Amino acid sequence: MAVEYISDVDLDKKLESSRAVVVLYSFEREYDLKMLRILGRIATERTDGVGFYTVKLGEERNRAQRHGITVAPVVRIFVSGKPVAQIAGLQPREAISRQIDAVANRPIEELTVLTVKQCEVQVIKGEWMNAVASGIFAGVAFGVGIHYLEGVFRFAVPATAVGFFILNDNFRFSWPQKALAIGLMLVVGLYGGDFLRWAYAK
Repeated sequence: MAVEYISDVDLDKKLESSRAVVVLYSFEREYDLKMLRILGRIATERTDGVGFYTVKLGEERNRAQRHGITVAPVVRIFVSGKPVAQIAGLQPREAISRQIDAVANRPIEELTVLTVKQCEVQVIKGEWMNAVASGIFAGVAFGVGIHYLEGVFRFAVPATAVGFFILNDNFRFSWPQKALAIGLMLVVGLYGGDFLRWAYAK
Protein backbone atom coordinates (compact mmCIF):
# COMPACT_ATOMS: atom_id res chain seq x y z
CA MET A 1 0.00 0.00 0.00
CA ALA A 2 1.28 3.46 -0.91
CA VAL A 3 0.76 6.71 0.98
CA GLU A 4 -2.36 8.37 -0.44
CA TYR A 5 -3.00 12.09 -0.66
CA ILE A 6 -6.32 12.83 1.01
CA SER A 7 -8.60 15.79 1.57
CA ASP A 8 -9.76 17.00 4.94
CA VAL A 9 -13.30 15.64 4.52
CA ASP A 10 -12.16 12.26 3.22
CA LEU A 11 -9.65 11.93 6.05
CA ASP A 12 -12.40 12.37 8.64
CA LYS A 13 -14.33 9.56 6.93
CA LYS A 14 -11.26 7.31 6.99
CA LEU A 15 -10.73 8.00 10.68
CA GLU A 16 -14.34 6.99 11.39
CA SER A 17 -14.22 3.79 9.34
CA SER A 18 -10.64 2.53 9.78
CA ARG A 19 -9.05 0.66 12.64
CA ALA A 20 -5.64 2.35 12.45
CA VAL A 21 -4.52 5.27 10.31
CA VAL A 22 -1.13 6.98 9.94
CA VAL A 23 -1.34 10.58 8.72
CA LEU A 24 1.54 12.76 7.51
CA TYR A 25 0.80 16.50 7.70
CA SER A 26 3.00 18.13 5.10
CA PHE A 27 3.87 21.49 3.54
CA GLU A 28 5.61 19.45 0.80
CA ARG A 29 9.00 20.93 1.61
CA GLU A 30 12.39 19.31 1.99
CA TYR A 31 11.94 17.45 5.29
CA ASP A 32 8.28 16.72 4.52
CA LEU A 33 9.14 14.95 1.26
CA LYS A 34 11.87 12.94 2.98
CA MET A 35 9.34 11.82 5.58
CA LEU A 36 6.87 10.95 2.80
CA ARG A 37 9.44 8.66 1.18
CA ILE A 38 10.16 6.98 4.52
CA LEU A 39 6.44 6.41 5.15
CA GLY A 40 6.07 5.06 1.62
CA ARG A 41 8.63 2.35 2.35
CA ILE A 42 6.96 1.50 5.65
CA ALA A 43 3.52 1.35 4.00
CA THR A 44 4.67 -1.13 1.36
CA GLU A 45 6.14 -3.41 4.04
CA ARG A 46 3.05 -3.60 6.24
CA THR A 47 0.31 -6.18 5.68
CA ASP A 48 -1.91 -5.49 8.70
CA GLY A 49 -4.33 -3.08 7.05
CA VAL A 50 -2.97 0.16 8.55
CA GLY A 51 -3.90 3.07 6.29
CA PHE A 52 -1.28 5.65 5.28
CA TYR A 53 -2.33 9.13 4.16
CA THR A 54 -0.84 12.58 3.75
CA VAL A 55 -2.58 15.93 4.13
CA LYS A 56 -1.16 19.00 2.38
CA LEU A 57 -1.16 21.73 4.99
CA GLY A 58 -1.12 24.39 2.29
CA GLU A 59 -4.59 23.24 1.35
CA GLU A 60 -5.79 22.21 4.80
CA ARG A 61 -4.25 25.05 6.85
CA ASN A 62 -7.36 25.75 8.97
CA ARG A 63 -7.61 22.16 10.12
CA ALA A 64 -3.86 22.03 10.80
CA GLN A 65 -4.04 25.09 13.02
CA ARG A 66 -7.00 23.69 14.97
CA HIS A 67 -4.93 20.62 15.75
CA GLY A 68 -1.82 22.58 16.74
CA ILE A 69 0.25 21.75 13.65
CA THR A 70 2.23 24.87 12.82
CA VAL A 71 5.25 23.21 11.19
CA ALA A 72 5.90 19.97 9.40
CA PRO A 73 6.57 17.15 8.99
CA VAL A 74 4.26 15.76 11.64
CA VAL A 75 3.08 12.14 11.63
CA ARG A 76 0.04 11.37 13.73
CA ILE A 77 -1.20 7.85 14.40
CA PHE A 78 -4.92 7.32 14.96
CA VAL A 79 -6.60 4.24 16.41
CA SER A 80 -10.38 4.04 16.28
CA GLY A 81 -10.40 7.66 15.08
CA LYS A 82 -8.43 9.03 18.04
CA PRO A 83 -4.82 10.33 18.08
CA VAL A 84 -2.67 8.01 20.20
CA ALA A 85 0.87 8.79 19.00
CA GLN A 86 2.70 11.54 17.19
CA ILE A 87 6.10 11.95 15.58
CA ALA A 88 7.26 15.55 15.11
CA GLY A 89 10.20 16.28 12.86
CA LEU A 90 12.17 14.02 10.56
CA GLN A 91 12.87 10.65 12.18
CA PRO A 92 14.57 7.40 11.07
CA ARG A 93 12.39 4.71 9.50
CA GLU A 94 13.09 2.25 12.33
CA ALA A 95 11.86 4.71 14.97
CA ILE A 96 8.67 5.41 13.04
CA SER A 97 8.00 1.69 12.49
CA ARG A 98 8.44 0.99 16.20
CA GLN A 99 5.99 3.76 17.07
CA ILE A 100 3.39 2.37 14.67
CA ASP A 101 3.93 -1.20 15.92
CA ALA A 102 3.46 -0.06 19.51
CA VAL A 103 -0.10 1.18 18.96
CA ALA A 104 -1.58 0.07 15.63
CA ASN A 105 -2.97 -3.32 16.67
CA ARG A 106 -3.89 -2.59 20.27
CA PRO A 107 -7.43 -1.82 21.44
CA ILE A 108 -8.11 1.84 22.06
CA GLU A 109 -8.92 1.05 25.71
CA GLU A 110 -5.26 0.17 26.29
CA LEU A 111 -3.93 3.38 24.74
CA THR A 112 -3.65 6.98 25.93
CA VAL A 113 -5.44 9.44 23.69
CA LEU A 114 -3.38 12.59 23.05
CA THR A 115 -4.90 15.97 23.82
CA VAL A 116 -4.47 18.91 21.46
CA LYS A 117 -2.09 20.51 23.99
CA GLN A 118 0.10 17.41 24.12
CA CYS A 119 0.27 17.36 20.33
CA GLU A 120 1.26 21.04 20.24
CA VAL A 121 4.11 20.48 22.73
CA GLN A 122 5.46 17.57 20.69
CA VAL A 123 5.38 19.66 17.50
CA ILE A 124 7.41 22.42 19.17
CA LYS A 125 10.00 19.85 20.31
CA GLY A 126 10.17 18.55 16.74
CA GLU A 127 10.92 22.05 15.44
CA TRP A 128 13.90 22.40 17.78
CA MET A 129 15.20 18.95 16.88
CA ASN A 130 15.12 19.89 13.19
CA ALA A 131 16.99 23.13 13.98
CA VAL A 132 19.70 21.16 15.83
CA ALA A 133 20.07 18.71 12.94
CA SER A 134 20.28 21.54 10.40
CA GLY A 135 22.92 23.32 12.48
CA ILE A 136 25.07 20.19 12.61
CA PHE A 137 24.78 19.54 8.86
CA ALA A 138 25.59 23.17 8.12
CA GLY A 139 28.54 22.97 10.54
CA VAL A 140 30.05 20.03 8.66
CA ALA A 141 29.84 21.97 5.37
CA PHE A 142 31.18 25.08 7.11
CA GLY A 143 34.13 23.17 8.53
CA VAL A 144 35.00 21.64 5.17
CA GLY A 145 34.87 25.07 3.56
CA ILE A 146 37.10 26.95 5.97
CA HIS A 147 39.60 24.17 6.63
CA TYR A 148 40.01 22.39 3.31
CA LEU A 149 38.93 24.71 0.48
CA GLU A 150 40.65 27.71 -1.03
CA GLY A 151 39.71 30.85 -2.89
CA VAL A 152 36.07 31.65 -3.48
CA PHE A 153 34.97 28.15 -2.40
CA ARG A 154 36.19 28.83 1.14
CA PHE A 155 33.33 31.35 1.51
CA ALA A 156 30.84 29.99 -1.01
CA VAL A 157 30.42 26.61 0.66
CA PRO A 158 29.70 28.00 4.18
CA ALA A 159 27.33 30.62 2.73
CA THR A 160 25.48 27.94 0.78
CA ALA A 161 25.27 25.77 3.91
CA VAL A 162 23.70 28.61 5.91
CA GLY A 163 21.28 29.41 3.12
CA PHE A 164 20.17 25.83 2.52
CA PHE A 165 20.15 24.29 6.00
CA ILE A 166 19.14 27.27 8.15
CA LEU A 167 17.63 30.25 6.31
CA ASN A 168 15.82 28.27 3.61
CA ASP A 169 12.03 28.58 3.93
CA ASN A 170 11.82 24.80 3.53
CA PHE A 171 12.39 24.43 7.26
CA ARG A 172 10.24 27.31 8.56
CA PHE A 173 12.48 27.96 11.58
CA SER A 174 11.72 30.79 13.99
CA TRP A 175 14.52 33.29 14.59
CA PRO A 176 15.50 31.72 17.95
CA GLN A 177 15.74 28.36 16.19
CA LYS A 178 17.83 29.90 13.40
CA ALA A 179 20.12 31.45 16.03
CA LEU A 180 20.58 28.04 17.68
CA ALA A 181 21.31 26.40 14.32
CA ILE A 182 23.86 29.08 13.39
CA GLY A 183 25.54 28.73 16.80
CA LEU A 184 25.82 24.97 16.37
CA MET A 185 27.13 25.47 12.85
CA LEU A 186 29.94 27.70 14.14
CA VAL A 187 30.88 25.33 16.95
CA VAL A 188 30.86 22.23 14.73
CA GLY A 189 32.59 24.01 11.85
CA LEU A 190 35.33 25.66 13.89
CA TYR A 191 36.00 23.01 16.52
CA GLY A 192 34.52 19.75 15.21
CA GLY A 193 37.75 18.65 13.55
CA ASP A 194 39.81 19.38 16.66
CA PHE A 195 37.37 17.42 18.81
CA LEU A 196 37.47 14.38 16.52
CA ARG A 197 41.28 14.41 16.46
CA TRP A 198 41.32 14.63 20.26
CA ALA A 199 38.79 11.79 20.58
CA TYR A 200 40.69 9.47 18.25
CA ALA A 201 43.96 10.23 20.06
CA LYS A 202 42.52 8.91 23.32
